[in-house]
Amino acid sequence: MVSQIIIKKSTIADILERIKRNPHIELVYLGIGTKTDNRYRIDYFVECSNISGNPSIEFVADPLCIYNAYVEAEKKRYDIITILHSHPGLPSPSSKDLQGMRQWPIPWIIVDSRSLAFRAWILVDDKISSMDIALVD
Repeated sequence: MVSQIIIKKSTIADILERIKRNPHIELVYLGIGTKTDNRYRIDYFVECSNISGNPSIEFVADPLCIYNAYVEAEKKRYDIITILHSHPGLPSPSSKDLQGMRQWPIPWIIVDSRSLAFRAWILVDDKISSMDIALVD
């Protein structure tokens, strides 16, 4: 069964607009929601500051933001189920992304900050696979 990420159209539109306004900085968001079998339903995203020393080519999410997102999600009986970030290139994982995917074994949504194209990926048994994204009203 192919894994699927479900996102509201309005939610992704808001994120794409923010990325469009900030094409030279990698933005990072944590997708909060639920996972059932191979379906990841994102209820909302939390934007975290990119504290990298070189935010135009990599991201490092602010650890306090990650902690606060976990606390908030737990109160709602949700979890952090995806990471979304932008970079100035094709929406596929870089070698640095692959390192991060090994540390965060959840789906990653990558947005090309130039074209705003986006795709989802997951690393399982050190093999990368694309995921379907369903946009809903």
